[in-house]
Amino acid sequence: MLGEMSQFADAGYVVASMYYRSSDEAHFPAQIIDVKTAIRFLRANALKYEIDPDRIGVLGRSAGGHLAAFAAMNTDTFESEEWSGWSSKADACCNMFGPTDVVALMNEEEKSFNNPGSRWHRIEDTHGGKLIGGDPSTIKERAKSASPVNYVNPDMCPMLILHGDNDPLVPLELSSDILYNRIKEAGMEEKADYYILEGAGHGSREFFQDEVKQLMISFFDQYLK
Repeated sequence: MLGEMSQFADAGYVVASMYYRSSDEAHFPAQIIDVKTAIRFLRANALKYEIDPDRIGVLGRSAGGHLAAFAAMNTDTFESEEWSGWSSKADACCNMFGPTDVVALMNEEEKSFNNPGSRWHRIEDTHGGKLIGGDPSTIKERAKSASPVNYVNPDMCPMLILHGDNDPLVPLELSSDILYNRIKEAGMEEKADYYILEGAGHGSREFFQDEVKQLMISFFDQYLK
């Protein structure tokens, strides 16, 4: 995400790029634990890195979008002991085509298992399946706890959602549509800005237009400056 990050730095933001454990290294909730730990680390070291600890935004695309959206819910779940004296609260979020309903995506991927040309033939081999791990017979039920759509609550920070309407990996109707509708159903529509990029795929060039980058910066400026 170097392109987006350099533009944010030029706009006056402190930028931190974090590493979280992949599904090859650990199963959920290790990933969101890592994200929330990183936020607490930044607050604990705010003076050292010249960070305003009261104005921290999160941004991610695809799997990173999933975790950014999760962090945006500002729940008390999935906290570690590291830097435990500090808050993991996010003050603004940009979620770029993140799979926010893991179960819906698994259900869709499961339809292709009988196709010889399918990428996957078992639920445990899908992206969501590898993330959750464990007993395949209970994997969908457990995947509910990994879906940000199930954590929408009044403590959620403002969120900018960006998704392409031609995304073959994370179809918007199985992810961002569901998330935005859950937010609206909770009566918090004012906390979400949802933009659908016409013709855009999964991280395709439409997301790298200057207009889109400026949209993201303007969103964070609204809530963090």
